[in-house]
Amino acid sequence: MRDQDGSLIDTDKAVWIQGRFAWLLATLYNTVEPKQEWLDGAKTGVDFLLNKCFALDGQMYFHVAQDGQPIRKRRYFFSETFAAIALSAYAKATGDPFYEEKAKKIFSTCLQYASGEKQIPAKFENTRPTKGIGIPMIMTNTAQQIRETIQDERCDEWIEKWISEIEKDFVKDDIRCVMEQVSPEGEIIDHIDGRTLNPGHAIEGAWFILHEAKYRNNDPHLIGL
Repeated sequence: MRDQDGSLIDTDKAVWIQGRFAWLLATLYNTVEPKQEWLDGAKTGVDFLLNKCFALDGQMYFHVAQDGQPIRKRRYFFSETFAAIALSAYAKATGDPFYEEKAKKIFSTCLQYASGEKQIPAKFENTRPTKGIGIPMIMTNTAQQIRETIQDERCDEWIEKWISEIEKDFVKDDIRCVMEQVSPEGEIIDHIDGRTLNPGHAIEGAWFILHEAKYRNNDPHLIGL
């Protein structure tokens, strides 16, 4: 967290950013140039995640202090998704099975949350149930990265399910919108929350779907989606 002139204004850490940056450094090492400083930085990141960012109940924190002391959790599992891709990219860079197993274990937890096998504490009452695009969108990318680095055999099937869910429930061609949240059946919710759009998530979803199209030899259906 920095001011406009670059000066440091806070030292707290968002856990998902720790995962994302460790993934970036390991990915640079894997794909651009095997620089030792990138690998060393990635190790600092993944070890911080493993040693400081898990609560005793196994859930990851969302926000920690500079030294890793816990500040708060959130009701979702995005810290886990970024930790999984960081560990898988680092496992590819080093060939160390310890980090590969950790990545697969965290990915398994993400799958449990995404499928409903593990329940996320409710934020709202069940008067107007909804589901958001965030989970199928970020899990598509998580699985793509894990497939690319440690070849987890579960990824293809789940990626197909999540992209199909986005296409069926969130993409509304008739109004030329990608909805941020819909009813559990994929219907538009005609209230302020249901009408609120998130262009960032729509763009990210499209980006990941195009990445999958490329992986599938330029799949014309996914390109046209």
